Amino acid sequence: MRIKSLVVIALLVLGCSAAFAQTYAFGFLSLDAANEYCNYELFATGGPGNFYLTGYDVLDLCAGPAFPAAPIVGFGIRPTTAALAPVNGSNIYVYADALEDAYFGTYTGIQLISLTKTNVTKIRFGNYSWAIYVGFGPFSFLDNYGFLTDALPAAPNSKPLIKSFVYQGTKEGAQGNANKLVQMNKSYQ
Repeated sequence: MRIKSLVVIALLVLGCSAAFAQTYAFGFLSLDAANEYCNYELFATGGPGNFYLTGYDVLDLCAGPAFPAAPIVGFGIRPTTAALAPVNGSNIYVYADALEDAYFGTYTGIQLISLTKTNVTKIRFGNYSWAIYVGFGPFSFLDNYGFLTDALPAAPNSKPLIKSFVYQGTKEGAQGNANKLVQMNKSYQ
């Protein structure tokens, strides 16, 4: 019930604002489309020509996040196939995602940039609808990509969920990994 309330309230607030043109909520399917991740994106587009995006990467159903959601903000782009991005074409937004910081409840120094479409596409390999790039210090790389789904993750007792890519193992182990990444990032500054 808590997650439904969050979605309804967020969509209501975003939908009632005159500055926003359209609201979206998508779950993330894995690269092979066999599994759904525990987090999902909830956002609105706005401005002239819907040039910007703002919203949340919702973490409520993930194992042990420090905060229930991470803020996201971005802009519309049109990557070409020459960019070699797994997501290309039209109706695409790039956004900064504070997912790692929200999950661990501290500044991690991990920079996430996501690409997302504003529609669910037919599952066809090579026609992906989301991607995440990770950066820390002077390094960045393509981390994960897959397909969007209209079906948002369900509570763990109603549908088995795989672990999100931000959570591997126990919370103590994950916190230890976060501390290592923070230390690694500090060494590049």
